[in-house]
Amino acid sequence: SAPAIRGNAEEIDQVFSNLIANALQEMPDGGILSVSLAHDEKSVHVQIADTGQGIPEENLNRIFDPFFTTRLRGSGFGLSSVLRIVKNCDGRVIADNGPDGGAVFSLVFPTMEH
Repeated sequence: SAPAIRGNAEEIDQVFSNLIANALQEMPDGGILSVSLAHDEKSVHVQIADTGQGIPEENLNRIFDPFFTTRLRGSGFGLSSVLRIVKNCDGRVIADNGPDGGAVFSLVFPTMEH
C-alpha cells in the first residue's frame, strides 16, 4: 500500500474525479483509461492516461488556466482546480500527450513523512 500524502481527502477525491471525468469525456466511443500508482519513501506518483484525442500542442501550456476550455459547456475550472489542490498538497502535476495519442496526467505528492 502507498504511504499517506498531505491533503484534504475530499479535495484529493475532486482531483481524481475531475481528471477521470475529463478522460471519459474525451473517449465518447470508448477507449482505455489507465491509472497507475508508484511510490518511494518521499513521494507518491500517480499517472492517469486515456486513449482519447490528446491535448492539442497549442493548448498544453493553457489547460490549467482558469476559464480556459475547449468545450461548449465547460467552465474552465476543472483543471485549474486540479492544479490548485495539488499545489496545496505541495505536489505537482504535469499534462502531456502519450506516445500513441491520448492525454497523460502525472501527479506527484510528497508523503506525510517528507
